[in-house]
Amino acid sequence: MRYPGGVETAVFPNDALSADADPLPPSEGHCLVCGQANTLGIRLRFHRLRDLDGRPVGVRSETAVPAHLQGFDGLLHGGVIAALLDDAMWWAVYARHGVITVTADMQLRFRRPIPITMQLRLEGIAAERRRIYAAAGRILDPEGQVLAEASARFVASPDLTIRFGP
Repeated sequence: MRYPGGVETAVFPNDALSADADPLPPSEGHCLVCGQANTLGIRLRFHRLRDLDGRPVGVRSETAVPAHLQGFDGLLHGGVIAALLDDAMWWAVYARHGVITVTADMQLRFRRPIPITMQLRLEGIAAERRRIYAAAGRILDPEGQVLAEASARFVASPDLTIRFGP
């Protein structure tokens, strides 16, 4: 599959992926999703995902989103779902390529309503390196059903700096 202009998209493999035991160094900033300094945020920590050959291809994280981020009563807000997927894909690009990027565009599909505080698994994968970085993300319930999924393109942003913790 390709975006207009010939940019490849990232596709989750059919083969099993394994997650590293230790998480990647966390963001020390105030990001709503991964910033460890944001006391009202989600504070996700991501683990690098590897393919069957041990190559890094993306990231995985698990969380139950706090109730103050709901939309309709009892449901996770759609904007928060988008933010979770954006972060998972950003971290996938960073984990695979080690480059700081910003989101150029994102396509999102909501498959099922997500109950607030449900235990969720987020996964993001990145395609091979190009001038534009393609990634895919998904949110799964405890049984492995896809609740939301996205694809995005990211561009390098060398002027940005991110503080990572230990």
